[in-house]
Amino acid sequence: MALLRCVGATRAQVFRSVLAESAVLGLAGSAAGVAVGYGLAWAVGAALDAAFAGFPFGAVRLSALAVLAPVAVGLAVTVGAALAPARAATRIPPVAALRDQAAPTRRSGRVRLALAAAALAAGCAGMAAGTLVLTDTPAFLAAFFGGAAAFAGVLLAGPVLIPPLLRLAGAGPARLLGTPGRIAAVNAVRNPRRATATTAALLVGVTLMTVMSVGAASLRSTVEAQMAAQFPVDYMVRSQQADIPPGMAEDIAAIPGITDVAVVHGAAARAGGEEVWVSGVDPRELAEVTSQLPELTQVRGGEAVVSQSLSRRTGAGPGDPLRLDGAGAGTAELTVGAVLSGEGAEAAYVTRGDLERHFPDAAVAGVFARAAPDADLVRVGAALDRATAGASVTVTGTAQTEAVYTEVLDTVLLVVNGLLTVAVLIAVVGIANTLALSVIERTRESALLRALGLTRRQLRATLAVEAVLLSTVGAVLGVVLGTVFGWVGLRSMLGASFGVVLDVPAAQLAGLVGGAVLAGLLASVLPARRAARASVVAALADE
Repeated sequence: MALLRCVGATRAQVFRSVLAESAVLGLAGSAAGVAVGYGLAWAVGAALDAAFAGFPFGAVRLSALAVLAPVAVGLAVTVGAALAPARAATRIPPVAALRDQAAPTRRSGRVRLALAAAALAAGCAGMAAGTLVLTDTPAFLAAFFGGAAAFAGVLLAGPVLIPPLLRLAGAGPARLLGTPGRIAAVNAVRNPRRATATTAALLVGVTLMTVMSVGAASLRSTVEAQMAAQFPVDYMVRSQQADIPPGMAEDIAAIPGITDVAVVHGAAARAGGEEVWVSGVDPRELAEVTSQLPELTQVRGGEAVVSQSLSRRTGAGPGDPLRLDGAGAGTAELTVGAVLSGEGAEAAYVTRGDLERHFPDAAVAGVFARAAPDADLVRVGAALDRATAGASVTVTGTAQTEAVYTEVLDTVLLVVNGLLTVAVLIAVVGIANTLALSVIERTRESALLRALGLTRRQLRATLAVEAVLLSTVGAVLGVVLGTVFGWVGLRSMLGASFGVVLDVPAAQLAGLVGGAVLAGLLASVLPARRAARASVVAALADE
């Protein structure tokens, strides 16, 4: 471009030539993307037809909108991304561009840093308001836009934030890998703007994937905690009329995936002139099924554990006497042993022996079941439905609900992460492009190092370490930001009173970072091969 300027090309002509080149690349890439996307859609449709024979998924059709819309978007994005480089190309004097030395990199402007600080401050304030002050829809909107502003602030502060992180990450390789590690650590921060742009592409993809992973894991743990409080048993088979067939408990215990079963008997009674339901449990059986009901697992003979509503109505607390009058002639004089935590219907719980002694007409009213940790909840639930078919019972519990929302959540997460994986792959291509440009810019420098004794293997190691540094910083920073944004987003959606449980899937995030680093390492293969194969004499010669 500098040579063209020297022979008469105007700035406008150079500007238009850069935009024209970007338009051609954008058009070609968009057309190729449409073709590949159509092929993948056809392959997915064929796979679904094979997996679900007889279900009318329909043929994949290629409409004009499906072709023109992606091409138009790709063209607009590519040309828009080329505007700033095209403008920068016209502002460099031709004589300066013809020099062997690269133009010095400008320091980050004060305006950029001021905007970054303002965006970070506004973003943190929005997230704090969304999680601590506001509720419902305003809370989510404040947290969402606050997170977006904070992330924009991090990207704007990249030229100041990324180089120190690269230096920190490069300290280890520089000490352990000798000359290649030291050269890679220096080269990684030589062009802060390019390093920031490369790392930012990976940062966006990893951050979004972490948001989804942390959000989904935390949502799963939060729902499990809420379900455990509401339904403290994996599966509860209950009947309001206490007419569960006697053999149903054995049928449930025989279901593959069910490890323990506790049978609950029940009878109607009156306490203080009001109707109350009395349940008889075996504390040892119940302890094998759940650990969420400590009051019931410790009930003793002659005592009753009562609900809060029954305790309030009768005025009976721990240590007070409680009289239960059965529908027949049965009457029980008991002592309140404990009051259940949480709200619920008016009920009393006694040992099975006390129930049979005072209420001989008691029958089986419920069956509590515990599933194995590795059990397929969908299959266990289906088998449980078959075992209880024909009986007037209801099947509830943590596992029953968990099987439904887990399947939906995993499906959504699979689709979203599949799309975000494409973004990460694009970022890896950006790392490869950065290394390729570095190889071209440092052709003579690499040749000089080779002439001074650096081997081809060491040169390839230098580029590999540089790629690993860029990908590591982008991935680790993305995981940190994504964890914060994921927790803030979930808390703002559910509210502070919901009791959000933060669950960081460490193994999954470690795999994400490892995959990003491995992808960055693979991205260095071709640029490193080109640099290693270059002739030392030819590279040192003046053109």
